[in-house]
Amino acid sequence: VNVEYGYELAEEQLKTYRGRTTAPWDDILKWTWAIYAAGAYPCYYYDNTSWDLIKFEPEPKSWVRYRELRDFLEALPFNQMAADNEYVERGFCLAFPGEAYLVYLPDGGDTSIDLSDVNDGSRLSMEWMAVLTGERKNGQIEKPGVWSGFNTDLANPFDDADQPCVVKLLIEEVVQLEN
Repeated sequence: VNVEYGYELAEEQLKTYRGRTTAPWDDILKWTWAIYAAGAYPCYYYDNTSWDLIKFEPEPKSWVRYRELRDFLEALPFNQMAADNEYVERGFCLAFPGEAYLVYLPDGGDTSIDLSDVNDGSRLSMEWMAVLTGERKNGQIEKPGVWSGFNTDLANPFDDADQPCVVKLLIEEVVQLEN
């Protein structure tokens, strides 16, 4: 699904196509994350590069944020994931059960996640990103090292816990060899 949802308002106001869906960069970026968390692919539009005008200067603030978004999503098996908010207490969840999870919290804060699909003896890695700043932090898990699959809290690690953020969880099955 490709979702066309609006133009980012340019920093420099030039005479170009305008619609009611034109919005500030931070709003468009938050909508973009919500679309990805729903399992869809958004189309990004910038006023200064609309159909009737191509002007890349000045560079919009959000272009760096879109690169950070791409880099953050790159490790996920995105095409195998499906939107399923039943896994989380609040926020939006994209899941490949037992393998990978992406949780978007548009209002920041904490949530809990159902990891009962994670096999015993699996390793879990967790990384958070603040959507508007690009700041990243590794998350803490209750049980370091080997995971035994159960529900757990996702505690927002940022100083400003009310900012929009996203967390990804990647699960690696640990194979134990018999003697």
